Amino acid sequence: MQTIGLGLLLLGLAGLLGVGVYYALSELFAADEVPFLIRLSIAAAVVGFVVLMASVVRDRVRESRTERFEEVDR
Repeated sequence: MQTIGLGLLLLGLAGLLGVGVYYALSELFAADEVPFLIRLSIAAAVVGFVVLMASVVRDRVRESRTERFEEVDR
């Protein structure tokens, strides 16, 4: 029950954060007074963050398939 509650809490917070970031970035890129280099830098940072997170998830999935847990008593 606690796992479900924690999962829903994290899902809700992630959704709110995602919507907030979306609106902030859409306003930033729609504004004419923001310099091009600032827009380019923010876009590069966002793409870099997404690529890093994807590589972390991919590595964790690959490692979880080969982990042996030899020291764990069952």
